Amino acid sequence: MSYDDIVESFSESFLLTKEANDTNRCHPKYNHFKDTAKSKECLQEIRRKEFIDNQKKNREQIVMRLRCLLDEMPVEDNACEPMDTRNGRKLDSKLKRFYVNKYKNQLMLSEWLVQIPEDLTTNWFLVLCPIGKRCLVLSSKGQTRAYSRTGYLMATFPTQLPGGNRKIAKDSKHNCILDCIYSESERVYYVLDVMSWNGCHFGECDTDFRFFWLNSKLESECPEVIDRTPLNPYPFVALKHYGCSESEIVSTLRAPKQFSSPVDGLLFYHKRCHYTSGVTPLVNWLKPHMLSDVLNIHIN
Repeated sequence: MSYDDIVESFSESFLLTKEANDTNRCHPKYNHFKDTAKSKECLQEIRRKEFIDNQKKNREQIVMRLRCLLDEMPVEDNACEPMDTRNGRKLDSKLKRFYVNKYKNQLMLSEWLVQIPEDLTTNWFLVLCPIGKRCLVLSSKGQTRAYSRTGYLMATFPTQLPGGNRKIAKDSKHNCILDCIYSESERVYYVLDVMSWNGCHFGECDTDFRFFWLNSKLESECPEVIDRTPLNPYPFVALKHYGCSESEIVSTLRAPKQFSSPVDGLLFYHKRCHYTSGVTPLVNWLKPHMLSDVLNIHIN
């Protein structure tokens, strides 16, 4: 294990925060202090409403953040060759610290699902997540880079994403930023969400629209991303979203999965949620074994 791997491992291990319903901590349902769990239930619903009301106020800040991620993206001489940074060329230490800080904490993170929303069946989506490493993927200027949630460069490689390799990189406007889960066992990037696509920024767009755009663009503009080729050594597969009624959740978990890896958990997205960095009560998380205790849903 390299020095970078050790640092990254420790960074991931100590992502404990004071955020309510932090998924790095025990779910409040299994907390022995029941009064604390009940108070967090009430707070979660209040914070959901506040987040929805305050989303439009943060629009300019979100757009500027996404532009900044692409504006300073470095260009490697061997951008068309697959390269894992564990075996590849080291970045200058000062430059590396800059990029670690820049790409750190850019992903939208979930809270535990503590209080069941009254509109769960009408205003929420369900996404099944495979076991893997959450990462920020940027394609621009003839290369594609994957960064961990703590900002460390995981890998550089070509893709068929906009601007993702030198053969298709026409200008700086051809680019994208994706929120992904990398399955190491399958060597596949499963796409959760889209943050930016060819100059269009989606931080201020609802989940409903972002999911529609992501699926339509991957199918119409770069269908080759699902194949493993020299110019696309790691396939990109958009994770499907489903309804959140009890019958839909049960049928989704019983049906064949998009991935061969085990199910890590279930993400619940509010349809009106904008893509913001950090933890939000509008995206919730449950492990499969928690369904019976939290949602009273039993999977045989």
